[in-house]
Amino acid sequence: MKSKHPLPSKAFRCDLLKQRFYKMHKIMTDNQAKETQLQQRTKKIALELSSEVLKLEKAQQQQKEHEYKLKALQEKLKLA
Repeated sequence: MKSKHPLPSKAFRCDLLKQRFYKMHKIMTDNQAKETQLQQRTKKIALELSSEVLKLEKAQQQQKEHEYKLKALQEKLKLA
């Protein structure tokens, strides 16, 4: 008994597999490009964060120095 639907030819199946491969390859290369962009962005943001942390630490240190100087001036005023 023969089937109503003949099997697709070997060339046709090969073409379908090639199309699937190229689609998957395109998706993979697109994902790799996006991942590279995200890694670069992450590195840039990490550097910006480090810079901001250093600025904050410097500001905190200056604040402590100003508080120390203010206390010293207040003590001088008390003695005067």
